[in-house]
Amino acid sequence: MKRIVQIIALCFILSLTWSLGFSQKCKFDFDKKDPITGESEKQISFNPSGSMSIHIRKTGAIYHLNISIIFDGVKDEYLNKGDSITFKLESGKLINVYAMDKYPPTSDVSVDQIYTYYRPVYTITEEQLKQISDSPVVFLRIVVGSVKKDFEINDKDRLKFQSIVKCILQ
Repeated sequence: MKRIVQIIALCFILSLTWSLGFSQKCKFDFDKKDPITGESEKQISFNPSGSMSIHIRKTGAIYHLNISIIFDGVKDEYLNKGDSITFKLESGKLINVYAMDKYPPTSDVSVDQIYTYYRPVYTITEEQLKQISDSPVVFLRIVVGSVKKDFEINDKDRLKFQSIVKCILQ
């Protein structure tokens, strides 16, 4: 009888260890409750290249993408309300998200280089995020007025982005 209890306890401990070993480790920029509304707020970030970063934010049941994108040189074109980001998934499916407002360019100088950056916010649905969690993003295109900037996502970053999308959906 004692032997059976030991075997059951060992199986239980092994199953816990196994599930913890495969659980998703999510590192959020923040994960808190709004002190006034009590709504859950969390954000997680992804930086696939030196010229772009993506922050996925969830407030209550609403999702947004906050993007920082850098262009070389001085740009005077606004990122307009409705300008898009197109995500091409490994499955071939295209997902489009749209800027919520009109965003001005900001130019700056870094040592010997002039650059312009934008910080737009896009709406994205839970369904669109679920599609990204099922099939990694292989390519994205950001439209700023009449300019398009393309990013091919390497294998490592595809899996990382897919993983952070799964985290924000939890």
